[in-house]
Amino acid sequence: MKTTAPSSKTRRSLTALVGAALTLAIAACGADSSSSMVQHADTAAPPADTLDLSDGVVTIDSAGAGEDTAVTPVDTSEPVDTGPPPPGAFGATCTSDEECDDGWCLPAPEGLVCSKSCLETCPSGWRCAGVSRTGDDVHFICVSETAVLCHPCRDNKDCNLDVQASPDLCVSYGDEGSFCGLACVGAGDCPAGYSCQDATTAGGRVAKQCVADAGVCECNGSAKALALSTACRVTNVFGTCDGARACGADGLSACSGEGAALELCNGADDDCDGITDEDIPSQACDLENEHGTCTGQTRCVDAATVCVGLSPAAEACNGRDDDCDGDTDEGFADTDGDGLADCVDPDDDGDLTIDGEDCAPLDARIHPGAVEACNDRDDDCDGDTDEQGATNCASYLQDLDGDGHGSVAAGPRCLCRPDEAEDWVIEGATGDDCDDLTFTTHAGAEEACNGVDDDCDTQIDEGVSSPCGGCSPVCLFDAGGDDDDPLDAEAEGSLNLVEAPDGGLTLASGSVDIPFIWIANSDEDTVSKLNTATGAEVARYAVCNDPSRTAVDLLGDGIVTCRGDGRVAKIAILEADCVDRNGDGMIDTSRDLDGNGIISSNERVASDECVLWTVAPDGVSSGCSKHAGSVGCARAAGVDKDNNIWVGMWNSKRLYKLAPTTGATLQVIELTARPYGLAIAGDQTIYMASRHPFSLVKIDPVLGQLASFAMPDTREAYGLAIDHLGKIWIATGRHTGLSRFDPAAESWRHFGPWSDRGTTRGVAVKLLTDGAQQVVGSRVFVGHHTWSSCSADGQHRTISVVDAGTQTELTPFDLGADHGPVGVAIDVDGNLWTVNQCGSNASKLDAETGAVLGTFPVGSEPYTYSDMTGYALRTITAPSGRFRQRFFGWENKQTRWTAIFVDATLPGHGVTSVRLRYRVADAEAELQSQSWSGYYGSFPPEALPQAIDALGFVIEVEVTLHTDDDAFLPVLHSISAIAQEQ
Repeated sequence: MKTTAPSSKTRRSLTALVGAALTLAIAACGADSSSSMVQHADTAAPPADTLDLSDGVVTIDSAGAGEDTAVTPVDTSEPVDTGPPPPGAFGATCTSDEECDDGWCLPAPEGLVCSKSCLETCPSGWRCAGVSRTGDDVHFICVSETAVLCHPCRDNKDCNLDVQASPDLCVSYGDEGSFCGLACVGAGDCPAGYSCQDATTAGGRVAKQCVADAGVCECNGSAKALALSTACRVTNVFGTCDGARACGADGLSACSGEGAALELCNGADDDCDGITDEDIPSQACDLENEHGTCTGQTRCVDAATVCVGLSPAAEACNGRDDDCDGDTDEGFADTDGDGLADCVDPDDDGDLTIDGEDCAPLDARIHPGAVEACNDRDDDCDGDTDEQGATNCASYLQDLDGDGHGSVAAGPRCLCRPDEAEDWVIEGATGDDCDDLTFTTHAGAEEACNGVDDDCDTQIDEGVSSPCGGCSPVCLFDAGGDDDDPLDAEAEGSLNLVEAPDGGLTLASGSVDIPFIWIANSDEDTVSKLNTATGAEVARYAVCNDPSRTAVDLLGDGIVTCRGDGRVAKIAILEADCVDRNGDGMIDTSRDLDGNGIISSNERVASDECVLWTVAPDGVSSGCSKHAGSVGCARAAGVDKDNNIWVGMWNSKRLYKLAPTTGATLQVIELTARPYGLAIAGDQTIYMASRHPFSLVKIDPVLGQLASFAMPDTREAYGLAIDHLGKIWIATGRHTGLSRFDPAAESWRHFGPWSDRGTTRGVAVKLLTDGAQQVVGSRVFVGHHTWSSCSADGQHRTISVVDAGTQTELTPFDLGADHGPVGVAIDVDGNLWTVNQCGSNASKLDAETGAVLGTFPVGSEPYTYSDMTGYALRTITAPSGRFRQRFFGWENKQTRWTAIFVDATLPGHGVTSVRLRYRVADAEAELQSQSWSGYYGSFPPEALPQAIDALGFVIEVEVTLHTDDDAFLPVLHSISAIAQEQ
């Protein structure tokens, strides 16, 4: 086929013309140089082959491939004519090809206009393109570049003339519809009012297209002339429906589709979701017949609303409401009233047992697992009636011997009635017949001396045989003496004893084992007893006016002396030693009832039965005075190796020796100085510090005052203590130092002064021992407290320390502010205690490091200088211990105690010794209210056994062990007593 230039005589029908316009194939003519549109791939000279536009697709006919069919383009462009084109000329309006000179009526933006043939160039806005209509030759004509831009479309081919790979595509404008775009690369490729965008086209492809900036297209002339249309969508709250719009004389019509509506039961897709009559809400409806009315639900079935449900029926016993009256199985039996008729109820009586397993399915009281009761019924369906243990049963005891007493061994059984067949006939829960085969043995029977517990009280021959066995009228009681019956160092009432290596008990190497400290609360007239292990205040006693000195005797009892009234009191350390004076069977004493470690006012007792005695040996006074003839003001206290109490009276300048058990005056020594502090050496020499005049007084307890040594350089004298070498250490008060006196050489050495630490007051000595517990040295502690300086400066917080063996000062201990340590003492564990007047408390320190282990509250303004823990007494003055043993006589007869034996090893030829005392009572509980006998011994020089004469059911014997030298320790092996039936 040959390619020819068109002539004016070539004519085409309008229909063919329009078809060609919509299926133009851009062949090879190129574009005017003034065109700004994207250059298409067909701008080269057309090939020799013809372009076949049949079926709207450009095809190449290769039939004459070897021939020279190239067409040489001829420039036929003409000068622009500014006037309207004549009919039939290029650009003249037309309606058909026949109206155009060149026979081509084509779309243009303004409408259908006549085009013309071309060889290479066309006017601006047009381009030369090869066009072939189906079966025709290729013709080169001028085609508008923007004729179809913004034409309504439904497919890409509506915009690209059905040419394969054409770049002009049908672009989606959303619900507005789809409109033709124009292929582009950048912003300069699109006409005014359009921009180059990535657009979604028909088929979902995304491509660069010129898109209207207004977001909607207007119909141009050709679109109106061709009445082009596009699909669109109408959206509302019910959904989105499809519609259509087209170009007409008035432009682009509105979307013609109907809006979505609420889905109804009508066979139509009202909401345009592609489903018909879906999700139609149901409503209640009635189904009626002669049996009643039932409620159903409406449903949409085949575009019609129908009522669906169960129809009423005659009521039957089936667990359903057949007639829909709100009741199920009405008129049928329902034993348990649970709403289920018996015909359908698996448990008719509601006893939680199904009928097939229930021996009484219509009686809720009877079923397996029910509690059997005494009611003549088999409540639990086990085949037995009123068996043992049934509810409301009574306890019965077995009586095989018929003595009217139930057996202890056999019973009881809980029965609904007596079981005479097996002798369960005695009502009661507790048997009292310990031998149900012997008629004469039962509770209340008379005890006989026959080796049998006749009265079933777990005792054999009690009251009818001797306490030592058999029926002998004389018994020897003993404790200890063999490996099967050793003495117990931890026995109640025993103190400071340990097991000896070869058996028996001996002293605990002179160490204190009483874990208490006695602190005088001067401002409130009380004495606090603190447990040194825990720091808890366990008792507080009101004994006398303005107490200032405390001591501890060999039994651990507390000794209190008072400045305000000159009284002296003794307080028992153990309740076992307190006296039940009012005979109520209880000890009325101060106790920490709430366990908070502090004794409050409601935990004190006015007439405390642990205060063993109170005396005023010098007469009752009203304070301390230096006037001649005045008496009282007890200001010094100590205990000697015989447990006697020594008290110094400031006013009268007298030293009193008091009996340990009664406080009675045993001796009075007149002094030349006023006593202030007191300590007793191991040889029983008494040393006394005096503040008027300032001196150290040496006293023989038998001969009286021996010597007085003035304090050098008018130093004052306050508290004092004795070290392991027998040297005396005295606090020098306002001279803020510590003086050491050697009694043998009668020489002094002074330490300090420590003026920045304040006044020195109380002194304590701690022994230092090696691994074998042998004493190798001692350490001296002195408290600093200037009375007027509780918080103003540093004179209220320091403990100075001196090594007594090397006589070197050590690093002082610091308690911290606001303490005021007046007195110091060593406890059973070797810790240092300070009595703090400023803080109204006591502090416990590690005696090696000075670390404060705790500070504990006591009474108001405590003030104590003396041996308040008993450490000095038991390590320096009189290392001793005690053991107590009780023996019991005839229960129902009077017992006379006639002798006491003590077996002890006493080495050292008089260095070690024992003493004893006793007390008796008719009942063990009455012992505490009984007085002790006087002391017997010491043994040696006196001899044992000790004859006594005392009546009572029980006797308590106390043996005290003593040594004057830790190198010799007494050993207690056994204690015995002889008694006879009276």
